[in-house]
Amino acid sequence: MTLVSSNLDKYILQNAKIYHPDTDMFKDGDLLIIDGKIKDTNYSGELSDLKSIDCSNYIISPGFLDLRTHLRDPGNEDIESINSGSISALAGGYTRICMLPDTNPCIDTLDSVFSIKHRIKTVSYTHLTLPTSDLV
Repeated sequence: MTLVSSNLDKYILQNAKIYHPDTDMFKDGDLLIIDGKIKDTNYSGELSDLKSIDCSNYIISPGFLDLRTHLRDPGNEDIESINSGSISALAGGYTRICMLPDTNPCIDTLDSVFSIKHRIKTVSYTHLTLPTSDLV
């Protein structure tokens, strides 16, 4: 699933306070995004074909990573599913989450790993990593 619309592929995030983790500093600027990729952090060109968003009261930073995500899928999806957990993570600024292997039933066979990986591809709004996913 994706939150990016093909109809709105050019954005300018104006008056943004942009955090640069490499320098551990904030910089005021206008962020140009085309096709989901940052093209310029201090854009000053033509605005007519861009969707403009005022970010005066916001901080823009790279997405966060949660290494200890308790998803209850499979087994207790009524508590937290891959879908609901990824939506919550994205709302909090987390673009990558790592699922802990504390599900019931356990994800302990190749079939269960492949099943979860398929579910992640179809219902997750974030990058979601399984502890065993690099093994298969």
